[in-house]
Amino acid sequence: MSTSGSGSAENALAEPEQAADGCLEGDTSRGGSSARAPEGETGGATRFLRRNLDRLALGGLVLVAILLFFDAMTDHLFLDLSNLPSPFSGRQNPSAILHVTLFVLQILSLLLIAHLLCRQGALRASEQKAAALLRQDRAKLEAILEGIGDPISIQAPDFRVIYQNRAHKAFLGEQVGNTCFQAYRNSGRVCEGCPLDESLRHGGIHRRETINLVGGEERQVEVTSSPLHDAAGRIVAGIEVVRDVTDRRRMEESLRRQLAAIEASIDGIAILGPKGELQYLNQAHAKIFGYECPGDLLGRSWRTLHGDGEVSRILGTILPQLESQGEWRGEATGRHRDGTLFPVEVSLGSIGSEGIVCVVRDITNRKRREEEIRILNEYLRATNRELETFSFSLSHDLRRPLTQIYLSAQALADDYGGGLDDNGRFFVRAICEGSENMEKLIQAMLVLSRVTRSEMGREEVDLSGLATLVTDSLRCMEGQREAKIVISPGLKAEGDPHLLQVALENLLGNAWKYTAGKPCALIEFGREEREGRGVFFVRDNGAGFDMALVDRLFEPFQRLHDASTFAGNGVGLATVQRIVERHGGRIWAEGEPGRGATFHFTLPESS
Repeated sequence: MSTSGSGSAENALAEPEQAADGCLEGDTSRGGSSARAPEGETGGATRFLRRNLDRLALGGLVLVAILLFFDAMTDHLFLDLSNLPSPFSGRQNPSAILHVTLFVLQILSLLLIAHLLCRQGALRASEQKAAALLRQDRAKLEAILEGIGDPISIQAPDFRVIYQNRAHKAFLGEQVGNTCFQAYRNSGRVCEGCPLDESLRHGGIHRRETINLVGGEERQVEVTSSPLHDAAGRIVAGIEVVRDVTDRRRMEESLRRQLAAIEASIDGIAILGPKGELQYLNQAHAKIFGYECPGDLLGRSWRTLHGDGEVSRILGTILPQLESQGEWRGEATGRHRDGTLFPVEVSLGSIGSEGIVCVVRDITNRKRREEEIRILNEYLRATNRELETFSFSLSHDLRRPLTQIYLSAQALADDYGGGLDDNGRFFVRAICEGSENMEKLIQAMLVLSRVTRSEMGREEVDLSGLATLVTDSLRCMEGQREAKIVISPGLKAEGDPHLLQVALENLLGNAWKYTAGKPCALIEFGREEREGRGVFFVRDNGAGFDMALVDRLFEPFQRLHDASTFAGNGVGLATVQRIVERHGGRIWAEGEPGRGATFHFTLPESS
């Protein structure tokens, strides 16, 4: 322990008032038997001699001097060697007796002085030993204080800091000599409700939580103070322990919120102990199994919540998987308080030797809805099969009379065309054109039906290559048209090649059709990033459309342009939408009359 600097414990103990020194020495003498041993051996007499030894020795020397002087005077005045008493004579000389008495007193005085001097040496050695032990105990105490992680300070009765341990210096900086209210609050008076003030005035341990400004940041601290007493029991200083509880309080608040969230959850949440007993469960967990409050289940086994057959399955299958993998999710069968069984979805998580976290959800309604949906889907599939069969049959059955009408009109025009007037020839052409349009519509309906019910394949599709084939075919059919077609290279997607070709034929075919009146027609097929996802597009600068009518674009048989201007049957975009949706994507359009249109669509892209 370093003793340099005003903040060390030893310097604190050397304050003029000696407050901390008296406290620590008093505590050490009471708590350490080694420092107390000399006083226990000599008792009160030793303490008296130790305090008055110098005076006693001086007094003894003065007494010897007096006796020697008195002896000399007696020899001069009274001593007559011839008058010395003899054991063989019966004469008694008073002066000789006095002389012998004084001589004996001198010898005794010298012996007393020698004894006192020896005792003084022994007491000094004992004091040195006790002081060394006291220094050791003080060093140990300082080491303990420095090793404690909480900030600790010792303060005099006037609240001046006379000692700080290392943690306290790190917490507040060097504050020895300053008052505690200056250090903590930069204030000029004792803080209201100060626990150290209570300890100094009334004794005892006092504790308080408060907000202190530390390094420019408000921190919540817990202050615990206790008085320090001297050997006589007087309060001479106070010790204060400061603990920063900001993080703990934040954690407690976070845990409180988490617990509130757990209690508010509609899922049942429980914690099982090492023996499978319910140590905690929220209100939802109790209600799922028909209990009014969690207390009805606390301490009981999880087996209470399942039937015998399910208990066997859990023990034999689920728990071994939980032990090996650390978690398990799946469905199980719960047992209601009234004994009825019901389906539950369970999530289990191991927390080691402490137990298991269990999350339970009642899926009775979901199972009921799933069964209803399954039955409805079966009905819809059967209905769709009937409708598809009807549509397919109707399309094929319509072709026979339509073919008869078309061939009859053609024969009429070929065989009797010369005898028809203009009106007759107009009607024949109308019949033939109507039959052709009807054939195209039937063909589109067949395509739409096949797109809906055909089996889908999954493979990597070169969209750039398909788009090139489609646009080359369009150029061959109308070789006289001038149009600029831009196809981005390397565009690929995962899907059914045939269906994707049908989608591109419709999209690029529409772009080709609606740019027919443009002297500088431009058609683009590419890809762009939107919101972190790749989006394909077909863009043209053709007729465009009014965005107010965009919702009608993908409805079957809905047309936004006059059939006399742009031929078509209104099924193409509906077919594209079904193809894109069957691939898990979506399609939308943007346009402006006279300035073209852009169709955006998403598809699963090739990895």
